[in-house]
Amino acid sequence: MKKGIPGVITVASIEKLIDELQNDKSITELDFICNDSLTDVTAKILMDYLKTDNNIKTLQLSTRDRPSNDITEELGEMLKVNSGLESLLYYNYDNGSASYSGTALDDALKVNTTLTTLITNHGGGIGEALGVNNTLTKLSVFNTTNEIIAGLKFNKGLTSVSLSGLMDVMIAELSDALSTNSTIKTLGLGTKYGERILTQASGLKLAEGLRANTNIDNLSLSWFGPSAIAEIALILKDTNIATLNINGPVGPLAAKNIATALKDNCALKSLNLSSEANIGIDGYQAIAEALIENNILESISIPKAGNGGVPMGDIGNRTLATILKSNNTLKAINFHQQQITAKDAKAFAEGLEANNTLATLNLGYNRLGSKEGEGTYFFSKALAPNLSLINLDLSGNNLQLVDSQQLGKALKVNKGLKILNLNGNNKLKDPGVKNILDALYYNNSLTSLDVSYCGTTGETAKGAAIVLKDNKVIQKLVLDLTTLYNTPNYNASHIHMYDQKAANLIKKYLDRNNGVVTDEEKQEAVEDRAPLQDTLTVQVNPLDSQILAQTQTRHEQAEEYKEGGNLDCNNSTWEHKYLESKAKNKAKKLELQQQNKALQDELKKAQEDKFNMMMSMFSKLNEDKEAQAKKYEERIERQKTKKQALENKYADAQQMNMTLLMKMITEQKTQADELKGLFREMLGMKDDKIKELEVVNHGNSINSSFLVIDGAKSEEVELSGNGGLGD
Repeated sequence: MKKGIPGVITVASIEKLIDELQNDKSITELDFICNDSLTDVTAKILMDYLKTDNNIKTLQLSTRDRPSNDITEELGEMLKVNSGLESLLYYNYDNGSASYSGTALDDALKVNTTLTTLITNHGGGIGEALGVNNTLTKLSVFNTTNEIIAGLKFNKGLTSVSLSGLMDVMIAELSDALSTNSTIKTLGLGTKYGERILTQASGLKLAEGLRANTNIDNLSLSWFGPSAIAEIALILKDTNIATLNINGPVGPLAAKNIATALKDNCALKSLNLSSEANIGIDGYQAIAEALIENNILESISIPKAGNGGVPMGDIGNRTLATILKSNNTLKAINFHQQQITAKDAKAFAEGLEANNTLATLNLGYNRLGSKEGEGTYFFSKALAPNLSLINLDLSGNNLQLVDSQQLGKALKVNKGLKILNLNGNNKLKDPGVKNILDALYYNNSLTSLDVSYCGTTGETAKGAAIVLKDNKVIQKLVLDLTTLYNTPNYNASHIHMYDQKAANLIKKYLDRNNGVVTDEEKQEAVEDRAPLQDTLTVQVNPLDSQILAQTQTRHEQAEEYKEGGNLDCNNSTWEHKYLESKAKNKAKKLELQQQNKALQDELKKAQEDKFNMMMSMFSKLNEDKEAQAKKYEERIERQKTKKQALENKYADAQQMNMTLLMKMITEQKTQADELKGLFREMLGMKDDKIKELEVVNHGNSINSSFLVIDGAKSEEVELSGNGGLGD
């Protein structure tokens, strides 16, 4: 628990705080960062106490407007002997006495073994301590010195370092330190205020140190300048840097160098540029095209450049839509204020529809809204079935009534979105916000909704209370306390406070959804645990004074009823009757629950019986089908067998017919040969004069005719069947 002293710090207030610290060990953090009244005397009292108090883990201290080396000295003495403090934030505005204050901390850090985090605006001479202290793991210095940079060469404990106030003359020493340090993983570097831009030579020198260091995976650069950033971007592909945050100008050349690293699929997983980046259309285009080929980057933030900077434009928007279709690693995109219009939304929505990895999308303060609802139509169409998108920011998009209708339809069916920000869409007003709230009757995934500064009135608050009564998922709902946020003559008269009843209901339902137990619920829980008895004694938690007071009030009311004769005390006390009635209600409720359970069991059994009967019917149908199929197969087999038998019988008959035919031919040939011989004998003719012989068998007789050729004379002789010769 955090503790501080509001107002002016006096000796009495410090002593009172010390008494509280001695009695309450739940206080582990002291905060004096916003209090400018800590004096040398009060600081000494506090430090003397902390020398022996090891319960305080975090101390935040400031000497704003009261510069004092005495406070720094007391702080150093305390750190030498304290064995509990783990985190120290110390701002000492001592106007030039840094060497003394630094020496005090330096001596303390050489012997302290518990402090792991130090955030200070004065490094001073702690560089020597950094060479021997291996307990500190996080160091943040706002006015960096060469001594601190030198100490990093030998330090073996720091894993997170943030150095501000850098100048060109320090970069060579810093590059050398980074080349040898083997423990730093998170590095933040910023230039000296008023001398923000580093030279190209400094960027080149620092790039050498970063290339040599293989441990740094998180790098933040603040106001280095385009030329220095361009040199550092060139070596990204040779490092293990996974997160790159750049605050301040970047410029088109540096953006192109970053794009080249992305094309080479360097280790970079998160790229965040500030609104002052000013990378121009060419820079946007280069990075967008690189992301089509890149399969490593998971998060990118490119908000519109401030101070008249150039947004990515139509070409960049269309290219980024292509990225969503082809890139399967990006999980978070921030295209805040990039002038994405309703016309661009179609291509963008098509990309979102094809993407299944994007979880966070910030399109705040673009131009998706319109009277026709064209942009949100396509966007909502893609949002409805999307399951990967969790966090969506459409704040300040000039959304109107028709846009809210489209989004409301999408929210009714969407099952993945958890956070939706519609802040600043002041044309929605009550009807538009109502379309969003009505979707919550159907949506079971959204847990956070921001509809502030949407031009709503108390009617929206009442509607939200009604919706939240049934919706048990929403845990955070941000509503608007103003009705005319963008009115030119904005003044206090436009402030509209919500109906207090609606506000109370909203808080009640949100507490329920967040699992917060209210005082009323605590009271009911105590009463439910109280046993039935004839006395007015109720079991309560003695630590809960509010519940105890309510119980005491009930006791006093019961006594008044007794004294006034308003309660029949011969039969039972007022409390007994109350508890008895409550017990009957609980018993009746239990009986109804049991009856309901019995009905549910019967319904379940009936459903199971119906299911079993249907399964039995299906099983029988399957058996019948199997039997019919078996019979059909047997019938086919019989037909095949019968066909085969007929074919075999036919083949045998054919063979027999052929045999008989050959036998008849043989017999006829034999008979013909016999007749030939007979004819030769009878006619006395020679074989060479018989030119043709035809034998025709007619029943039992044989008619034969032959032609005898003798020179030019020819005769035809006919032989009858009786063996005689004709004329």
